[in-house]
Amino acid sequence: MVGKKIVCILLLGSACTLFLNGQQPQVAVETIEARNKVADRAFLEWRVRSPHSSISAALRELLTPDLSSYLIQESALSFGTYISPKQLNEKAVSVMNNFLKKIGPDAAKKVKKGELRKLINELIKPEYVFELDEQSTYRLDRIYNEMLERLAERRTPVGTTLKEWALRFLVAESVIIALSVVERIEIGNKQFNLLTPRDQEKALEAAVGLVANRFITNLETVRKTYQVVLPDRIDDAIRYKIRLFLSEKFVAR
Repeated sequence: MVGKKIVCILLLGSACTLFLNGQQPQVAVETIEARNKVADRAFLEWRVRSPHSSISAALRELLTPDLSSYLIQESALSFGTYISPKQLNEKAVSVMNNFLKKIGPDAAKKVKKGELRKLINELIKPEYVFELDEQSTYRLDRIYNEMLERLAERRTPVGTTLKEWALRFLVAESVIIALSVVERIEIGNKQFNLLTPRDQEKALEAAVGLVANRFITNLETVRKTYQVVLPDRIDDAIRYKIRLFLSEKFVAR
């Protein structure tokens, strides 16, 4: 399992290199999109199938591959738009209602609505953490937002912006690498899901470093290829945003 994830990570990194160097850009962009789907499915499988998951047997049985794919598709957030907590809540309610309609009234009666809603909240990828937040008061946020604005001004050979590339790369890399890390974690005979939130945060630092270093390396290629002037301290800002993203995604609240 870990080996497959490593292959995914290597493929993603190779695809991004091709894309940035202008070699077969369409293939590279599609590969990045595909890796996002790989990351989504891997996260849902980890969340639902983990032996230490709090999800009931009834919901586990209900989530067939087809319904899992449907839930992933419905829960996915589009890139490029910051959404408020209220909008995020509204989306979760909409996804849950659509899912209940799809499975039919008989199956819906067996589902605990609170449990399903919690799973959907966890499944909705918080890409908004990586998006521009106009209300931010933190220096690292402002530095990161400035980077996104500058990347948004540069278009790739296939018509997308460098901002879109950056967001998709960060999300897919973060999830895939974090999963490979948490599946190997065992502290005091406790697996990741059984650790305290504080210990989970510490355990994710390995993934934060791996994702950040990989992205910063690719970002340097972007800077040279597209002549983008990046803000000072951008490395610190990237690590901060990745840490925030993984915390919201994996740490129990």
